[in-house]
Amino acid sequence: MHDADANNRDGELVTRAQAGDAGAFDALVVRHQARLRSYLARYLISAEDVFDVVQDAFLDAWKQRARVDPQRDFGAWLRGVARNCAGTHLRRRARNRGRERSLVDEALLDLAAQNADAAEEQHLADIKALRDCVAELPQPQRRLLARRYVHGEAVQDIARSLSKQANTLSMTLLRLRAALRSCLERARGAET
Repeated sequence: MHDADANNRDGELVTRAQAGDAGAFDALVVRHQARLRSYLARYLISAEDVFDVVQDAFLDAWKQRARVDPQRDFGAWLRGVARNCAGTHLRRRARNRGRERSLVDEALLDLAAQNADAAEEQHLADIKALRDCVAELPQPQRRLLARRYVHGEAVQDIARSLSKQANTLSMTLLRLRAALRSCLERARGAET
């Protein structure tokens, strides 16, 4: 996706960053952050996780900047750093969930026992509200959501069939999930 001019510009910025120029590294962040978010959105579920891992990746990239070959594709190297950060993030989350899961499960069981009817009613209301939110979306967006989340098609396969970039499609899905979350929260607020 990078052309030779972009790689040359990145190489100049990498060389300056290796010499300690934080402004040059900032320019690399600006040039690559959107693409890196799109890349990570394929692997991470929440937007918050994507932004956290992007930040971790840039921190690691700054610390490891001496290892970068300015003649090579900085974006490819950065995606490798981000992949490692995403793996660390997911492993850490899995460990934390193991410890927290028993406490959460216990609390959920207590809540369910106390409010079984209310919880079921809220769950049904949430499902209806979410369906209403999806129905408000334009048809192409509804089809995209169905292909990904109902039929379980891979982002890469959907992107290929639509002649789109996978990272662009990942960001579209991320935005759609955020819009649906906001719509559901508005619907919950209207109920109270």
